Amino acid sequence: MWSVATVEPWWELYSAEHRDDSEVERIQGHVNVAKQCAQTCFQLQKFHDTVVKSSVYVELAHLPVRLSLGTAQRVQDGLRASYEGFVKRLAEAAGIPTLPPRSVANLADTYTHATWRLVASSGSTSELDERARIVSMLRSRAQDLALNAVRRIVVQLDHHRALINAVRNELLDLERLKPSVSSAERPTPAIRRWVATFVSKGGLRNVHRLVSCAKSLGSDFPNAFLSALLCLQRSQRDPKSADGKRLTDGGFEFLVRNLMPQLSDATTSLAKLGDTCERMARNASTNVTLKIAMGSTVHISLLDELPPASLEGGVRALQAPAHLGAFGPDGRGRVYVQNAVQQPSQIRLLCTEEASSAWQLRALADITASGALSIRNVAGSYAHWVIKYEYAKHEGAMRRLFEEELIPLGAPPPEIVEAPAEAEG
Repeated sequence: MWSVATVEPWWELYSAEHRDDSEVERIQGHVNVAKQCAQTCFQLQKFHDTVVKSSVYVELAHLPVRLSLGTAQRVQDGLRASYEGFVKRLAEAAGIPTLPPRSVANLADTYTHATWRLVASSGSTSELDERARIVSMLRSRAQDLALNAVRRIVVQLDHHRALINAVRNELLDLERLKPSVSSAERPTPAIRRWVATFVSKGGLRNVHRLVSCAKSLGSDFPNAFLSALLCLQRSQRDPKSADGKRLTDGGFEFLVRNLMPQLSDATTSLAKLGDTCERMARNASTNVTLKIAMGSTVHISLLDELPPASLEGGVRALQAPAHLGAFGPDGRGRVYVQNAVQQPSQIRLLCTEEASSAWQLRALADITASGALSIRNVAGSYAHWVIKYEYAKHEGAMRRLFEEELIPLGAPPPEIVEAPAEAEG
């Protein structure tokens, strides 16, 4: 800590001796600024020792001095980066794609501006008001995104259902040939024509698409049927067996006989998939708005509690924003996020960008509304950095004034009476 007490007696003598000097007024300004810088350093040091060292959180609005423009800009940049990291970690904990970069930046700006309004207002702005404004905005945007997600999900389900019906109709045509397989009339030419037509029309591609479709709907396509169909595809493309001999009608018929018993299971599975698509399309609005936009799978505890047993699947503790370092009013809060991918009821609902974005916005709203995420405060360690940076700016300005302006005129240099705050760890 710096003391400039000895500069006052010097200045009284100097100003009396040079009262007619035109430079006296300018030098007086330098003396006043140097004294003000030393006083600011004293106030910052005292606030650090009496408040910051013993606090989990610190309100920057309570700083004894107004931050300089450079420090204020650095603090705002740090807050913005901290909030951006927090939003990204939320998505990672849930196992879903993070918001688009512009959306992440906009959210970070929203929180940063709210925090800075509380810093700059000196008590004229309420944290409850800022919190309510952010929560209202997040929930409204989540609802809009959820409605868009519903539209996209319904369109996708309609496409799935059309694909399912198309393949099912093709298989039903094949199933109509099934009775003639055991009859005296050889079925091979008719079935060969069916296979050739099915392959040329992209039937196998549609079946592969159905496999992915079934997985997205939480179902499985019969593997035995798929294997038999692939054998027929290979026989159609290369009518020779492994030893180079032409695949006989009998060999082809053998492949068909392996396929036919699977037809019933395949068509039944496709019928069930079609019903699933129809049911999901009918209930998409309710499912999305209730399970995503109207309530996130985030458990918030302000008392250092473990997550409840009702949260099944992967549950991860969410790390607080870097500038806070903790959750809750006293730093003992915990936030747990259930991995969305491990929740069967949400696998389908989080498959679109709008749905995953809606979930994240709703989760942020829940965390903010609970009070776990402080908007007004920063961590004690973060406040230490802010004070140290501001201290250094005023200290540097004071020392330059003495070294360049006052000491050459005979002023005594400032004295160190106590070491300034040093960085911890």
